[in-house]
Amino acid sequence: IAKFESDQYDGGLASSEFFLSQAYAGDAFQAQEDNEAIDFLVPQEGTSIACDDLVISANAPNPELAYAFINFMTEPANAAVNMEYIYYLAPNKTAYDLVSPEFKEIDALFLDDATMAKCEMIDDLGPANALYNKAWDEIRATQLTAGLLREVTSKRLFLVEPDLYELHAALVIMTALHEVRGLVDEAR
Repeated sequence: IAKFESDQYDGGLASSEFFLSQAYAGDAFQAQEDNEAIDFLVPQEGTSIACDDLVISANAPNPELAYAFINFMTEPANAAVNMEYIYYLAPNKTAYDLVSPEFKEIDALFLDDATMAKCEMIDDLGPANALYNKAWDEIRATQLTAGLLREVTSKRLFLVEPDLYELHAALVIMTALHEVRGLVDEAR
């Protein structure tokens, strides 16, 4: 496990620093433009689905301009161009008719009904978000500990295989996420 973050993994994929990453589809396809060896797969068990939103702050200095920008971005022709540029779908199905046939063939973006049935929309969990934050803190702490132990091990102060620390970190992560998922399901 190299790292847990969501801002720089696409560069690591493009440069071949990372061989495997959990990634947003759009980021992976953008990285693929720099490295054609990158492939993107949706797990057969399904995946999470997110939706980015365009919003206007209550105290925006120029809300009229913000509305004009949102209207511009959601015009079908502009939304189609933007979809093919960023590799994310727009909330404007009329724009889907305007994208290239090659873009429509990207199965990881245009999920079939069977795959969609196994997917889950990322949602605000209200107070249960604290459970995810707690699990994330544990994951980050475990990653830091594994990194420090790996560094100490590499200096041969301990005769322990460094991969064991990474395996332990992965087990802690899986356990924490499993526990959080159970607690969130109970909270619902």
